[in-house]
Amino acid sequence: MDDIHKLYQRYRRLLLFLTGIYLFGIALTPYRAVFAGLLLGTLFSFYNLRLMVRKAVRLSEAVEAGRNMADMGTFSRMAAAVLAVLVAIRFPEHFHLLSTAVGVFSLYIILFLDSLIHLIYRLIQREER
Repeated sequence: MDDIHKLYQRYRRLLLFLTGIYLFGIALTPYRAVFAGLLLGTLFSFYNLRLMVRKAVRLSEAVEAGRNMADMGTFSRMAAAVLAVLVAIRFPEHFHLLSTAVGVFSLYIILFLDSLIHLIYRLIQREER
């Protein structure tokens, strides 16, 4: 269970780093709507990350106890993504729609890249042996 919490901390740090970049973009560039959309989507990514970790912990506890678990919160994560897009549609003067969608998927991009980097790292270590 410590592994999931370490991953959570790493992904949270990366999302916070992106959030900082987006805040600087809002403050220092003329593309406020684009960076605000990225920020909005990334905030919903934070929610999705927290929800995913909580469900993974519950799944682990259910497996240890020999129980079944009904779902992994996929519907909740999709609903959060839809909500972020609806906010961007409702306030187009403040949030760019495409950047909001990219911000929502930023968590999944981070998950993919992190997995790819660790896979390559393990392959390199295996070749060195």
